[in-house]
Amino acid sequence: MAGPEGTYPEVAISRGGRWLGFVRRDPADDNVDVWLQALPGGAPSRLTSDPDIDHLFTISHDERDVAWEAHAKGTLNLMRRPVDGSSPAQLVRPWGRAGGPVDWSPDGRVDPEKAIDAFRQAHPDATPWDLWILIATDHPRGTYARETATRKAAQAAAPAYLYRFDWETPEGGGHMRSPHTVEIPFVFNNIRIAGPLISTMPAAYALADKVSASWVAFARTGNPNVASLPEWPVYSAAARDTMLFNDTSRVEQDPDRGPRLAMERELRLPSHREPLRQHLR
Repeated sequence: MAGPEGTYPEVAISRGGRWLGFVRRDPADDNVDVWLQALPGGAPSRLTSDPDIDHLFTISHDERDVAWEAHAKGTLNLMRRPVDGSSPAQLVRPWGRAGGPVDWSPDGRVDPEKAIDAFRQAHPDATPWDLWILIATDHPRGTYARETATRKAAQAAAPAYLYRFDWETPEGGGHMRSPHTVEIPFVFNNIRIAGPLISTMPAAYALADKVSASWVAFARTGNPNVASLPEWPVYSAAARDTMLFNDTSRVEQDPDRGPRLAMERELRLPSHREPLRQHLR
């Protein structure tokens, strides 16, 4: 690939190998666009031109169309356009959430059902709200935390440890389950100011004692293991040992494996990317 200067946060090959797609961030104005290049040997061309962010693209099964997430003028939309640029981009629908199109159905529709089904199978009793919370939690924070731990483990240097905080807050009617940053009062052991409901819960204080002790041990020694918690193994891509913090904490290998694999596939993380070497010779 001989594209213009810039950074390339996303690169993917279409299913039939006819198209190389990539997202380029322009160093001059920080604009982010989707580009395509016919294989083999075609010249790269820019498919999008909004003065903002166009990314998280996916190419249809028949390699005729591409869909992507578009940020422009404060809105978030799901867009599509023919790969050859023969007609203008079309609005599929207002997207209303970050995360990009998930996949295409065989009949050419942008299809999120594969990822939704993976979460539904793993959590058969989940309500629609529960599924939304689970998916919105896993992407990007859960997925990228796992990917970071996997890459750190692959360096075979300092050990990596992975956790998931499953303790659910009662604040706000309990609707947010285990939101981003909920573990911070537990890490710093300041439950007294964590919230009007949390601050009255003996179980929250007990969990904070364990979590904060683990963090202190890790800061001191590089090992988070403490007597008050189950043994916390070093993370590896083979075992994927993960500490699940809750009133009764436990270690589980590869928790929610089905949803993990679905997210890695749709986000084109390394274990699910098609090999590029044969196309870039």
